[in-house]
Amino acid sequence: MKPWRVWLIFAVSFGLLLWAARWIHSTVLELDQAQAELRRQERVQELALQALWRMEYAVEQLVVQEAARPAYHYYALYAPERGFTDLSRSDTGRALVEASPLLTRFVPYTILHFSVQPDGTLSSPHVPKSIELRALAESRFGASEVIAEGERRLDKLRTLFKQESLSRVIVKEELTLAADTGPAAGTGLTGAPSATLLSNLREFQSRRRHVHDAQLAARWDREASQQLEAAGVLAAAAEEGTMRPYWCGSSLFLARPVMISGEPTVQGCWLDWPAIRERFLSGIEDLLPSAEVVPVLSARNEGEGLELASLPVRLIPGEVAGLAPQGTSPVRFSLYLALGSLLVAAAAAAVLLRGVLLLSERRGAFVSAVTHELRTPLTTLNMYAELLQDGRIKTEEKKALYLETMRKEAGRLGRLVENVLAFSRLENARPAAERREVLTVNALLARFRERVAERAALAGMTVEEELPAEAGERPIRADVDAVEQIFFNLVDNACKYAARSDDRRILVQAAAAGRKVVFRVRDFGPGIPPAERRRLFRPFSKSAREAARTQPGVGLGLALCRRLARGMGGDLTFDREWTRGAGFTLRLPGA
Repeated sequence: MKPWRVWLIFAVSFGLLLWAARWIHSTVLELDQAQAELRRQERVQELALQALWRMEYAVEQLVVQEAARPAYHYYALYAPERGFTDLSRSDTGRALVEASPLLTRFVPYTILHFSVQPDGTLSSPHVPKSIELRALAESRFGASEVIAEGERRLDKLRTLFKQESLSRVIVKEELTLAADTGPAAGTGLTGAPSATLLSNLREFQSRRRHVHDAQLAARWDREASQQLEAAGVLAAAAEEGTMRPYWCGSSLFLARPVMISGEPTVQGCWLDWPAIRERFLSGIEDLLPSAEVVPVLSARNEGEGLELASLPVRLIPGEVAGLAPQGTSPVRFSLYLALGSLLVAAAAAAVLLRGVLLLSERRGAFVSAVTHELRTPLTTLNMYAELLQDGRIKTEEKKALYLETMRKEAGRLGRLVENVLAFSRLENARPAAERREVLTVNALLARFRERVAERAALAGMTVEEELPAEAGERPIRADVDAVEQIFFNLVDNACKYAARSDDRRILVQAAAAGRKVVFRVRDFGPGIPPAERRRLFRPFSKSAREAARTQPGVGLGLALCRRLARGMGGDLTFDREWTRGAGFTLRLPGA
């Protein structure tokens, strides 16, 4: 199969796998995000319920106190023996006068207590009804400042609502109180509620029952008042209704219907909503720092169960620091790790596939080049052997020439086989360190100087050595056979490509460079084109076509030399500084 088809199949497969991984990644991330958001909402709901209970306890005392307040507290001055009626001007001299607890002070978190009489008159226990009663309250009970402030607040209250509308609302709500006892009463729910909403509503009903029970426990004991009335202590008993909160515009009220001697009356108090709101928020600041408390203006509560049971207000939790969905979680980390592993695996597969394709190409190139390299000397040997065998060569000079040619071709075959076998050994095993020995540069070159010079002489070239005294005596640690093979291959290449140049010298130079010794082998031939330098050290880089139009060889010598050099701890590179021909630099470690 052609390489481009292999790469196309790999690309399509990888694309499908990447798309599937991407889909799984995004789906799992969405689920993880949704789960994190659900956990965040549950935590916010938990904090909100804690905040609601705190708010209930903060206002419970006020609401229970007002629910338990007896009807006669709403008269500035009253005569206990005459029932729950305030004094007239003609009775002040003869009656036992008592002052309401509201006459001399304003209750915290309230602005004004008030009563709406059957004739529509709006009054307040902070303000006596007549001049005589006011003088009595100021002289006997010292309520001047409260009375003056009460008059101002009472005038302001008259502008907020009409007593008829307030009375009508109170009566309507009182009649519907018995219907609001179910678990979802007052919620305006339609459809199936969520589990979180049901939990909030159960908490709301629990708080609602708590407030209702507290009010019942603190209510004025009707049985006791009836006993007092029967004993003649009270002329008439009052029957109070349930104290309920109401909104009138932006003002909050607590009010109840009261029957006194068969006459309906509305009693209540004007709450200081800004102060109550500030107390709510300061009490839950550690739980919900950005929370808000807003009025519930409808007659029936509508929301998510985050309303107060004692007052018609709703808690808006707001954002909670540290509860936002986290960007990193174990699931996200695992997904990113899996995606990274997939990419690494794909990259490894691509590298492996590329190596396999290159190996296949190299194998084909090797077979083609080796076939060409074997065919030429074998053809020559076969032809010359037949000529000599048939006796067609008559002169001794020609016989000697033919025999010399056959010897050269046999040596060429031997070098080819030797290079292939040596490369195969290097591919399958690391070079043995025990074959290295310590010797000087001069001693090393002396081992193979004659063989290298002989090879150069066959091509009509000479080898010149440039060895400074210091470099010549420098000890190195190397495998002598490996170094000999490197030098012989480099000189052999110079003989192949630079034999026709005007300057037929081959320079062998040596120099010390730190802990290493640098050898340079240079010729004065045509050099190597830049386009071919990138694959100089690739094994089997020469194809059969290139072998046919250039010098013999399969492109294995330089690759073998570099492997040998690196096996000794050195390296073999192309000498870019030498521009008069081809040059190579061999670095070997010093001893």
